[in-house]
Amino acid sequence: MTILKGTFTSVWDGGTEIETEGTLNTDTGQIDTEQVDADVEVLEEEYFTDENGNVHEVCSVCHEYTTKVVVIEGIGKQLTDHRVCNDPDCDNSEQNL
Repeated sequence: MTILKGTFTSVWDGGTEIETEGTLNTDTGQIDTEQVDADVEVLEEEYFTDENGNVHEVCSVCHEYTTKVVVIEGIGKQLTDHRVCNDPDCDNSEQNL
């Protein structure tokens, strides 16, 4: 198991960015970070920047795991990309496609 230190960033409407320190388990994609209280309304995006400078998109459903791209066969055998959560129990997981 590899744990990387880094920064969890949430971007809110109006351009407000909130950054907290955190860790990323590279085997599971789980992010551990502190929660903060803030007077914000609409979440636009979340991402985790690891200690090596790599940026990982965070699941917009559970907000606790990174996402990955999977390719599935669509209509007429056309392949399509889908971004899914690394947490198998999340509603946005590969199992729920």
